[in-house]
Amino acid sequence: MKVGFAQQKLKLPEVCSLAGYAAERPMQGIHDDLYVKAIVMENEFDVYALIVFDLLAIDHLIMDQVKARLKQSGLIISNLDFAAIHTHSGCMGILDTQNGCLKSAVDIVGKEDPAIVKECGDKAFAAVMEAYETKETGTLSIARGCVQDVGANRISEKMDGNDHALLIEITTCYKRALVTLYACHPTILPPSNQLCSADLPGTYAKQVKQHYDMSIYLNGSCGDISTRFTRRSSDASELDRMSKLFYAQVRQILQNKEQIQIQSMDHFHFSIHLRAKTPKPLTEAQAYVKKCRDRIEQAKRQGLDSQQLRLVENALEGAEADVRYAKSYDGVTTYEIPISMIRMNDEIFVGIPGELFSSLSTPLQDAHTHFISYCNGYMMYFADEGAYVRNNYEALSSPFEKGESEKMMREIHAQIKKWRKQG
Repeated sequence: MKVGFAQQKLKLPEVCSLAGYAAERPMQGIHDDLYVKAIVMENEFDVYALIVFDLLAIDHLIMDQVKARLKQSGLIISNLDFAAIHTHSGCMGILDTQNGCLKSAVDIVGKEDPAIVKECGDKAFAAVMEAYETKETGTLSIARGCVQDVGANRISEKMDGNDHALLIEITTCYKRALVTLYACHPTILPPSNQLCSADLPGTYAKQVKQHYDMSIYLNGSCGDISTRFTRRSSDASELDRMSKLFYAQVRQILQNKEQIQIQSMDHFHFSIHLRAKTPKPLTEAQAYVKKCRDRIEQAKRQGLDSQQLRLVENALEGAEADVRYAKSYDGVTTYEIPISMIRMNDEIFVGIPGELFSSLSTPLQDAHTHFISYCNGYMMYFADEGAYVRNNYEALSSPFEKGESEKMMREIHAQIKKWRKQG
């Protein structure tokens, strides 16, 4: 197998806002640069490419542009996937908020900025072309293990987290890259931050580059996983501490890596239709916002610590999401969810276009079955039924009815079993 990898730095306009929190955040500078990274693998049958962006998310705006550029170039890539790391300190303007479920998220992701979309598309195309043109015979090694005290369940410390990490080391004659698949909202920097940053994956990449030429971070089922209960603060020094802690454990896991020979690689796309959530009456949603604001004031008077106060603030953000959904609802009854599945030897990777709860994927996840969130689109949260019962932010922000995420996972499970049987 031949393999190549490359990265391109994104050049953002001097005047732009940061995406990820429901607050106006004009960018005031750069903490660390954002990149788009590409891996290209070619065997005797086809060419596969993966493009990963240091952005909150991606959708058809960027994906269609890259596909069009590749078609114009004459480069035929039979299988192509896109993903994002989900930093909350990247740029706004990269997602379609005029159509579909992101209408209610315009305050978080911003209106489309064609110049920024073009920059992302151009740099993605350049990264793919460089990776393709510099590919050479290479080897892949895989290591599996657990990374602790980085990500944890963000709803409650008493609920299960997801410590699983999958590491893929790519080695060619002259270069090495490390792919890290780990579930965690990479949100150490707070809503008040106005410096552009890839957040935890960005500082982690600096650690990785001590031993590798490139770091590629894929986010797993992190809809209910974050650093909320593991971070000690929300500043640059904590970013540094957490990234060192993260990479130290990764280095330990890599001691047991095993080289693999790619005997087969299959790719499969299919769609699942999920019911759209019926919005609450606007007056009811607005009344709940007021109730949440009253709770915050009470929590401040009680002197709750920052972590507990953040949970109360999280409820307010969910209530505000309910109001936005009620205002933007256009009568849609179902959403089409694109699912991507890759089988590489015995390894199956399932790409989900949004924020999948680990509580949903854990029953299906094993040593050879892996989930990638923010893959080939962004349709917000795929929350479990319990989140709807508790009125969690993630469920209030989701465009889907209660129980629809479980339905999606049943259909994915059926496809996984079908592939396993064929294998």
